[in-house]
Amino acid sequence: MIFCGRSGKALNNIPIDNCNEINNLHSRDNVLVFGCVRSDFTGNMKITLNDVQKRYGNTSYVILPIKDDFTDDDRNSFIVGNRKLLVNNVGICPNCRASIELIDLNTRKKQTWYYNNASVLSPKLFHFRATKSNLQLFKGHITGFILKIWQWVETNIPDRKLMRSESKRHAYYNSKNASFVTNTVTERVVLITFNESNVHVINASLVEVTQLCVPFYDDYICQPDLHGQENSVLVGDLDQDGSQELISYSSSFVKREDVQDWMLISNITVIRLEAELPKLYEEK
Repeated sequence: MIFCGRSGKALNNIPIDNCNEINNLHSRDNVLVFGCVRSDFTGNMKITLNDVQKRYGNTSYVILPIKDDFTDDDRNSFIVGNRKLLVNNVGICPNCRASIELIDLNTRKKQTWYYNNASVLSPKLFHFRATKSNLQLFKGHITGFILKIWQWVETNIPDRKLMRSESKRHAYYNSKNASFVTNTVTERVVLITFNESNVHVINASLVEVTQLCVPFYDDYICQPDLHGQENSVLVGDLDQDGSQELISYSSSFVKREDVQDWMLISNITVIRLEAELPKLYEEK
């Protein structure tokens, strides 16, 4: 849909016929890149602004999106030391998928991890002081990335086609006629550390999150919300002692045993990185 920037009025509807759903729309070098979801494919596609202009003036002009290779732009590219991390999220969760690609900038060697029904939040970078004791303690692994990954392991949301059918029969959903469903999400905090020759991938924490979801037109609104987790991981020196801590904030609905109500419980986990990382290496 094209809107007038001055008045806000809808000017034209330009269909993309071979995508059932479109998300994560953004522009790059006169190209529109978006996530395309259909029954047999979930991935990034692109169309040129020139195609959009042609379709705007000629309704018979057919736009054919082409597959967009993994995009290395500023929004999903992160660099620390001699490593670059690329994060790619595609689709609408819980029917989403994510990939992480780690590139050695010296050798160009790549390692890739894939996650189904998952989304990776923006990584945090860390770097320990390059003291002799730190280099020995961490075996040279003094830099790295910290990621939080949400992965849906169980969802009770109906098929979107069924939801659209229901929304046509009901003009709207409200709190009186809506019934909620629950989703189960695994929330994982992952550390990727490295030295000049090798990489360690460590699970720092793992918790189970229960979402409550209520219907809204042909979709569901869920809480806790994925987008609300974007700033739920922090690396900093909390007590000003020169060492770094990993702080992770997490929320989940919990069923109370004595009543029917659900309670939203929030927790904060603090990990003293420089003290706990050697222990995590031993467990690995």
